Formats: sequence, C-alpha cells, structure tokens
Amino acid sequence: LQHAVEPGRRHVKGLGQVRGAHQWRVLSIYNLAMLCGVVVRGSLLVYFVQYILHQGSSIISLFMLATTVAAVSDPTLGARIWVLRRPFRTAP
Repeated sequence: LQHAVEPGRRHVKGLGQVRGAHQWRVLSIYNLAMLCGVVVRGSLLVYFVQYILHQGSSIISLFMLATTVAAVSDPTLGARIWVLRRPFRTAP
C-alpha cells in the first residue's frame, strides 16, 4: 500500500468529509449535555449549601472542591478497581 501525494494538492483533502461525519455530531451533543450537567450540578450545590444548610461561601468552596476532586478521580480509580476485581477467565 503506497500513499502518493500529488504536487500542489492539499494534504487535508478529507477535512470536508470529517465535518459531515455523524460521530462528530454525536460527540458534540454528548459534550454539550455533559457541560449542561456540570453547570446544573454546580448551581444546585450552591443552592443546597446556601439555603438548605444555611452556610456561607467558605463552605461552598469546600463542597465544590470535593465534588471536582471526586469527578476527576472517579474514572481513574473505578477503572483500576474494575481491572483488579475482574475474574480471570480460563481457556475452554
């Protein structure tokens, strides 16, 4: 398999095809939904701490820090725990 580039032609020939691909639309919609979820979660956290717990802004920062650390560390720790707990398969 050989790839030849014609002189004077652009290397990014397929960029127009990528733009119309469905997987980019799905990924963009997913990212938008996740962004909306993060914004709603943060605003509900502020509402909960301020009006339900009747605490000030110092505790809001602590709650937001804790949820951010949990959101970042959860996928990495969850993947490691899943790999460790997965039962070994024996050959048939």
